Amino acid sequence: MIRNQTDSIVIKPKMSFAFRLVLVFVPIVIFIAGVSVAYYYGTQKSSTQLALTENNLAEQTERYEILNERYTQVQDSFAQMKRQLRINESAYSELRKELEQSNAQLTNLRGELKFYRSIISPQDGKQGVRIQELAITPTEKAQTYKYKLVLIQTLQQDKELSGTVGLTIKGEVGGEPQTFHHPPPGENKLKVKFKYFQNLTGILELPAEFKPLEIKVDLAGNKKKALIDDRWYPWLQVTAKTS
Repeated sequence: MIRNQTDSIVIKPKMSFAFRLVLVFVPIVIFIAGVSVAYYYGTQKSSTQLALTENNLAEQTERYEILNERYTQVQDSFAQMKRQLRINESAYSELRKELEQSNAQLTNLRGELKFYRSIISPQDGKQGVRIQELAITPTEKAQTYKYKLVLIQTLQQDKELSGTVGLTIKGEVGGEPQTFHHPPPGENKLKVKFKYFQNLTGILELPAEFKPLEIKVDLAGNKKKALIDDRWYPWLQVTAKTS
């Protein structure tokens, strides 16, 4: 098969230079316009957002200043309360010390009042010499004690008493009864000389294995006047006052 070839000529109209410029610049103008519009709206939105942010920042700043001022006021108030609390604690401490001192003085005065009443007017109405206080306190040294003895004489007895005092302690050694004297036999006894009362203190040393059970005060007067309160005191109770 033989194809017939035909030559055809296409004639295209010639575009003007102005039309070419339009084709080139119109898309550019449209692009620029679109960018401008987008920029405009973006700028407006950013401006609005910036204004909101600035307003929010201003509100937060104002709120911070208010809170900071309140915080400063609270700190000042707290500092004042702490100072006042320290002042109150100091005043309370001083008041408590004064109260304790007053209470101690009151206790001493009551003791002195009781002591002088026993001299002026004894409760049992008996006259003569008696034991106002007998106290024995252990020391750090084994079998060694401090003793305190207070003897009184009623005011009706206006004569001065002189004589000697000794301590007799009953106890046991290894279960066997033993008696210990202070001062020991052969040594000079404690001398007393008083009209109304006299305090005696000293050290009492017991044998190593001696277990004390009872104690008694022996008073020999210059006229062989015996002690009215001539009794035995349980050893475990002599640390308490006796009257």
